[in-house]
Amino acid sequence: MRIELACAVCGKNRFAFPEGGGDSAIVACEDCGHVMGSMGELKQAVSDAVITKSRKPRIHRKQNNIDGR
Repeated sequence: MRIELACAVCGKNRFAFPEGGGDSAIVACEDCGHVMGSMGELKQAVSDAVITKSRKPRIHRKQNNIDGR
């Protein structure tokens, strides 16, 4: 599964992840400086994207039982 992150302003995918700041640390685009949000918000967005992408329509096939049921 592939999740792509891109800056809403410049479209680049290079981000500055702060060391040791925890979920409240601010994540910013390294190219234009746009603030993407907190580390906690970014983690939640990625988690939501993974859940959304993992939901695929299920195909239910009729099973052929020996006794015809």
